[in-house]
Amino acid sequence: MTIHRRLAKFGLVGLMATAVHAGVLLALVRSSWLPAGPANVIAFVIAFALSTTWQQRFTFADRLGGQLLKKRSVLLLFSVNATLAYGLGSLAKGPLLPLLALVPPVVNYSLLHMLSGHPRFKRLSRAAEIGRAHV
Repeated sequence: MTIHRRLAKFGLVGLMATAVHAGVLLALVRSSWLPAGPANVIAFVIAFALSTTWQQRFTFADRLGGQLLKKRSVLLLFSVNATLAYGLGSLAKGPLLPLLALVPPVVNYSLLHMLSGHPRFKRLSRAAEIGRAHV
């Protein structure tokens, strides 16, 4: 797949995940179930899970070759995102604040590209695991 096509798919999935994040956040806050802080964390976790799943199935499927990332690879991706979000959010001041929005896409694309291309970070899909058990 060309880099332009992969970046377009990555962006589209990212926009969809952002819409899910916003929708869940607004639904939780407007329903008065939760204050904005905890609601944002829940919305982020849901959007992250969907985004990671969609990126594996649509954007990086060719690199994964029918496999999925291992759970520890997804945990690594989540941990890097959370650490950078907190750390850079604490350091960024004034005019640099809007640049924080660029960090997750760059980090996620880079990490997903690296992880999806290396067998150590992949696990067999459920169908492949079942087929392998019958051999």
